[in-house]
Amino acid sequence: MRSFAALTDHDFELLVADLFGTAEDVRYEAFARGPDLGVDLRYVADDGSWHVVQCKHYLHTQISTLRAAARGEAKKLARLPEKPASYRFVTSRRLTRENKRALKTDLAPYIVRQSDIWGRDDLEILLGHHPGVERRHVKLWLPSSTQLQALLSTGVYSRSRALAEEIVELLPRWVPGRAFFEAREMLRTEGVCVIAGVPGIGKTTLAKMLLANAIDDGYEAIAVSSDIEEAWNVYDPATPQAFYFDDFLGRRVLTQHLEKNEEDRLLMFMRRAAASASTLFILTTREYILQQAQQLYEHFAIEGLEGRKFLLELKDYTRLDRARIFYNHAFFSGQLSAQARRELLMDHAFERIIDHKGYNPRQIEWITGLARHRLTDADNADYMAFAVEALNDPTRIWRHGFEEELGDPERALLYALATLPNRVEHDDLARAFAGFCKQAGIATHRRAFERALKVVDDSFIRTYHDQGEVFISLYDPSVEDFLAGYLAESPSDAEFAVRGAVFFEQIEALARVLRAPEIPPEPLAGPYIDAVMRCLDAPSCSWQNVYIGTEATEPTPRRRLRSPEARVDFIGRIKSWGTPYSDEPLRSRIDEFYTDNVETLRAAWEDGRGSPDEALGLLSRMSSRGEDIAEFAQAASRLVTRSLYYASAFRRVLRLRELAPEVFDKHEWDELRSSYRAVAGSALESWGEMDGVEEIDDIVLYGHQMGVEIDFVDIDEVRIQVERRISEAENSAANRARSHEVEEEPDLESDQQAIERLFIRLAGG
Repeated sequence: MRSFAALTDHDFELLVADLFGTAEDVRYEAFARGPDLGVDLRYVADDGSWHVVQCKHYLHTQISTLRAAARGEAKKLARLPEKPASYRFVTSRRLTRENKRALKTDLAPYIVRQSDIWGRDDLEILLGHHPGVERRHVKLWLPSSTQLQALLSTGVYSRSRALAEEIVELLPRWVPGRAFFEAREMLRTEGVCVIAGVPGIGKTTLAKMLLANAIDDGYEAIAVSSDIEEAWNVYDPATPQAFYFDDFLGRRVLTQHLEKNEEDRLLMFMRRAAASASTLFILTTREYILQQAQQLYEHFAIEGLEGRKFLLELKDYTRLDRARIFYNHAFFSGQLSAQARRELLMDHAFERIIDHKGYNPRQIEWITGLARHRLTDADNADYMAFAVEALNDPTRIWRHGFEEELGDPERALLYALATLPNRVEHDDLARAFAGFCKQAGIATHRRAFERALKVVDDSFIRTYHDQGEVFISLYDPSVEDFLAGYLAESPSDAEFAVRGAVFFEQIEALARVLRAPEIPPEPLAGPYIDAVMRCLDAPSCSWQNVYIGTEATEPTPRRRLRSPEARVDFIGRIKSWGTPYSDEPLRSRIDEFYTDNVETLRAAWEDGRGSPDEALGLLSRMSSRGEDIAEFAQAASRLVTRSLYYASAFRRVLRLRELAPEVFDKHEWDELRSSYRAVAGSALESWGEMDGVEEIDDIVLYGHQMGVEIDFVDIDEVRIQVERRISEAENSAANRARSHEVEEEPDLESDQQAIERLFIRLAGG
């Protein structure tokens, strides 16, 4: 059964107008709030006769209340100068036969037949005959989608299941504006949609609604948490799949490099999604981070990322959209007092909120009590002053609670969490908390961590279970921004965080949070280098799912120790920082530490220990810093050439030769070319195992780069065979998944009238 709960009164009227109009092939008019004399919808026939529909969105109202409203409508109808040719009374409430009989009596003489009284079940039947109407009214079908509910009940992927629950929670407050339809068109046309915008503008909400739309169209929803490898592990070109990667470039300022060739693997997955008829890829990021990324990574620019970017801006929310968002939040929160709701209506005070330059959906959540800030009596007593002050000073959202309502242990916990990955396991956070508290002199006896965790849960942080583990993350990016700024402006707390760090991830995060190399300055620079050396070999606190086929193992294993190559590279970057890091005695300490660890890596590579991709990444960045990499490239060649079983593995050979042209002598290169010819031939003979024609293109490309002519097989014939096999698998999915078109609902009343009507309704008028 469809869900009418997410519909506002206005939504319900538009739905009924569209449904009756489609069924009867006529156009029903809708009217602004005012003395309607019992007329919500009207259709005027060619012969001049007019037909009236009255709508009552009384989903869970008692029948006595609905009957009283019906009697009131009958009195209004009696004042009409002319009786309508027909009259129908429509409610979202379920009605029994006795209910209809009673309502017919209440509405006499305007209701001629009980069948002119429509309840929810009647609407359900008519919607079943007109699925196009249902698709046009997004709120109606998203929460009741069969696929979405199946995802909730089966929990195939725990993060995706949690995401589905968040979608259901968000839906009643969501306003499907122009941005949704434009972003949806981009996603379905391009296969990839990167939603960018300033913090708080609604990127994540828009992405989740696009995902919900895809779920309803038959796609399997998969949430990617931190590494695109998670998407590759479950990618199936024969199954409709919609991948969602929130804040894919990181929530804090991107100052350095993506991890271990993340750029290449991410762009490759984007290309794969763009070329597939059964794969959608939805990503979000902050606009300024995306701009930085495009400057740092030339491939982001040349891959056409800009053409797949949807920039969400405040102008994408019309004035009516902003009013509806505020109204929905205020209505569903239930926290605005009657006095506060009336205050919004007085002298159109609501305009000071919807027209405020600081308006954004996240701020609206907070001032309506939906961001885990419950409105107090004082907030409600002078609601407009409270709301406008919050819009004037966005940091006030978290600053007051952080400074006035939390104790030292709670603040220590939040500081520790701000220096850790986006999600961290319970015991790892406890270790980081203890490290901070020890340096700050905060007592941690008698379960201080558990008590602090309980205080900030569901306000500053979220806790959840994933594959048998308890994970913790900051509540949303705005909390991260606040804590990062607060920590950067508090030298004493910054020093406690540096001296108390227990994970290398904290060291890297602190470089971003404290805006290195400008900060940390002396006297914090020395302790910071001490922390780098202390934490270099610390176990990783990052986690990721490991898959067997498409199922995540249980419990989720910890990600292996983060590559020593990436950690050593971080030390190499510190070498380029300015004063005081470039001055003695720190400079000598850093140089010596870096040299020792690079030599350790070289010895490991020569013994065949290490990751080829991570070794190549380090060599690339060493080269960009002007370091001599000849000896290191020779050692890395042992890693690169040890597992050349697939054509794609030879890209590492090519990359190494590009970095160090003399790394292979003529004899070695001839042997590698011969190996490639054999591997490529085997792959092309096994074309039935290929995921797509892209693999054929890669084989030809690598062959060209290695100087190997692919003339031992008919490439065009292999391509045809692969295209035919993939096409057969994708066509059925594409026909099912992309056959629906959602059209933007018409605006049947002027914006100003509609806005006033919303707040009159909110005030109880």
